[in-house]
Amino acid sequence: MKKYILGVDSGGTAFKVRAMSLEGQVLAEYEGIPCRHYQLGEEETIRRINLNMDAILALFDGRREDCLAIAAAVSGIDSPEDEEIVLRIYKALPGFSCPITCLNDGEMTHYAARAALPLAATPRAKAPVWADGSSPSSVMRAPALTLLARRCSIIPASWTGAWRKRR
Repeated sequence: MKKYILGVDSGGTAFKVRAMSLEGQVLAEYEGIPCRHYQLGEEETIRRINLNMDAILALFDGRREDCLAIAAAVSGIDSPEDEEIVLRIYKALPGFSCPITCLNDGEMTHYAARAALPLAATPRAKAPVWADGSSPSSVMRAPALTLLARRCSIIPASWTGAWRKRR
């Protein structure tokens, strides 16, 4: 039984996912078929995400029920309604009963660009904060990001030039 967290970068051309242990060890990375909810509809998007999740879990013998959190940076979340749709899609994935946070990929990038800890955390991080010490309410409402901030950097800087790790 390996407890792990998942970070997802779901853009228009690729679906990238990284699994990490709570100690910050990368368990697996996988790049799969795109899951553009705004073009595919909910049923097909769920089917594709399931295929991608099955593929990454197979790389480290992971089980869905052992996932502690999912943080997904998703293109096409441009309104509260979009966020509800995407969250509904991720919550429909069978076997995952963990906290799930879905944000616009640009919003995730913004956190990283401001040196926010949710994407740029070390195992010693106590809570998500900006480099200036403030705590944005939008991060505080995101339980999966809070968990990620406390444990490790889940979405690799190499997946996009705008994202970076804090050392």
